[in-house]
Amino acid sequence: MKSKKNIRFNMSATGSYISVAGALSGADEGIKHVIKMGFLTRRPDESADPTELEIAFSTDHVLLDFNSLVASDFDVRKIVKDCDFVKEIALKNPDKLKQLVEAYTSSPTGFEKASAIADEIGFTEEASIKAGGGAAWLVVLLIVAIASKACQDAKNGNPQGKPKPAQ
Repeated sequence: MKSKKNIRFNMSATGSYISVAGALSGADEGIKHVIKMGFLTRRPDESADPTELEIAFSTDHVLLDFNSLVASDFDVRKIVKDCDFVKEIALKNPDKLKQLVEAYTSSPTGFEKASAIADEIGFTEEASIKAGGGAAWLVVLLIVAIASKACQDAKNGNPQGKPKPAQ
């Protein structure tokens, strides 16, 4: 199955973003509030009543609140364990990882299938914690590194991060 190409070069986002700390139960306190899900008010799909509203969360983007990151809680040992954990999952289940991403991005409710695939291959926070890690640090640090590079590129007048021609 070929993935659809849905590349956005920019995106406007409105709404409220709320910490999902409860979903990161095994994460260190200094990282629990970094990831925030977008919530919005909308009319239910099946409702004929134009005044009926529901609260839903966005599945296509999250807010990363780096100001909520507490560096003193940084545990390098967990990151090493997380790297080993992710490597093992990736080596054993490369096709399932692709299916997980495809499921998540396929529809607004694709997260349900993605979650089932993650459970099937043991790619869960609980399994990461059992392996001595906690996955959230690994993800956030990777994003911080990428965001730092993107900010540096933008500061240097290269917001798309395009390779500079040889001088």
